[in-house]
Amino acid sequence: MFKDTEIIAALIAGVTVLLAEIIKIVYSYYKDKNEKKNGLTYVIDNDFEIDKKIWGLLNNLNADRIYVGRFHNGGAYDSGMDIRKFSITNEAFSDEMDNLIAPIFRERLVSEFINLFRPLIFNGHIEIKTLEKQNDKIVQKFLEAIGGQSAYIYCITGMNDKPIGFLGIHYNENVNLSNEKKENITTFSQTLIPFLGKK
Repeated sequence: MFKDTEIIAALIAGVTVLLAEIIKIVYSYYKDKNEKKNGLTYVIDNDFEIDKKIWGLLNNLNADRIYVGRFHNGGAYDSGMDIRKFSITNEAFSDEMDNLIAPIFRERLVSEFINLFRPLIFNGHIEIKTLEKQNDKIVQKFLEAIGGQSAYIYCITGMNDKPIGFLGIHYNENVNLSNEKKENITTFSQTLIPFLGKK
């Protein structure tokens, strides 16, 4: 009959085959899950959630326009330095607004609006009012292009406080938000992190 060593060898071979099959199943499961996470359905679901959130915020704040912008890489200069860009990807607006701004602010260079993004990145927010003279004509033109007289823009930060995007709120009238509302908007902006990428 069988020797003990033959039985042990057969058991080891059987366990090895079984483990290989289990590893293939687990790998296949995580591979499918990862493909779904990074696939088009994942992106559409995330944008749908962002849209729901910003339309709700638009109504809660009685704002005229709310949008989400994202920072992204736009290639590299000949020197090897990264080209940083931004795109407005999600937008909610009142009946008072005549046009969408997302098509205007798609694949734009961050360097075009450096005096807008510098305080945004370093301070976490920026307020722009048409009644106040802006030192930078580009910041003023940004507000004119988007429409409105008051703008509140908040930085959205991900892992290691790295800026990954921004939330903009615009009013057609000169509106002064209370400190409590500003704090609530800062908190709200950070709830968008899971939908913009890795935290």
